[in-house]
Amino acid sequence: MSEKAKSPLELVNMIREAKDTVGKVGAGEGFSRLFYFKKGETVKKVRFLTDFNDAKIVKFHEKKDWAAGVTEYAHPCLEQYGKVCPTCDVDNRPKSFFVLTIHDYTNEYEPKRFIAEPYGQCKIIPPIVNLFEILGTITGKDFEITLINPGTKDKNYIIKPVPNSENFEGDSSEILLQDVLEDFKKDRYRFVLPNGVKFEDLKDLQETPF
Repeated sequence: MSEKAKSPLELVNMIREAKDTVGKVGAGEGFSRLFYFKKGETVKKVRFLTDFNDAKIVKFHEKKDWAAGVTEYAHPCLEQYGKVCPTCDVDNRPKSFFVLTIHDYTNEYEPKRFIAEPYGQCKIIPPIVNLFEILGTITGKDFEITLINPGTKDKNYIIKPVPNSENFEGDSSEILLQDVLEDFKKDRYRFVLPNGVKFEDLKDLQETPF
């Protein structure tokens, strides 16, 4: 709502329009372009815009008490933002998040998304690796991703090529690493700094660490 209303009625209409727009945005989409399955979704058609061997790596700190529902910290290593990272003092082995850009045909809000999952822990990575080893590339055609056993410890994914799907008319550019990092900052679940630390107050790498 950057425009200024010219009358009270126009203001009401602008607010109503803004609420309607928000209502059409799926859960999580207001925070980032992370790829995910909405509740009830089990099949998605996608196009990988990043090949497997060109994936980006995001170093990610995370400490959560899942039973208590408490997050002590969850954020990309702040050195990737050019900041001194206080979390490195207590977590010197951050996870490696594996990032691929995709076009999600089933996402009408914003089809260009990115998969960002911890390597070695995410079940969607092995089938992507298998495809890459068999085909030599995961780009150049569409794939159907099927989610099986959602919401259980047996959750897994099946990924199959879509026949005769070589043509692609969408935007094939990748999401840049700096954009991925900025998207993480918008996500209140995946950007929690420790002990009330504020990102804006952190010193950068050119200054003496505190």
